[in-house]
Amino acid sequence: MDLRQVALAFNNSERIVAVFAQEGDRVKAGQVLARLVTSCDLLSQSHLSRLRSRLDSLQISSVAEQISAERKRNYMRRPRESALRSLISFRA
Repeated sequence: MDLRQVALAFNNSERIVAVFAQEGDRVKAGQVLARLVTSCDLLSQSHLSRLRSRLDSLQISSVAEQISAERKRNYMRRPRESALRSLISFRA
């Protein structure tokens, strides 16, 4: 067996996504040598991504509702302001 190749036993759902030490590096006990990602991690990331998209959608929807409400308030003010201007000009 080539010393640079090592058989590693993982579950079927795990992959190495980062290697933090190379051949010949000095390492300490407890040092993280590599990072694995599991299907659970991938599902969690996918779920988080969907939640972020949903949050963005809700925020956009909320902004649209706020704009619509502000337009309605402005629309409702116009007749009252117009009536007040008419009254003021009538008194003058």
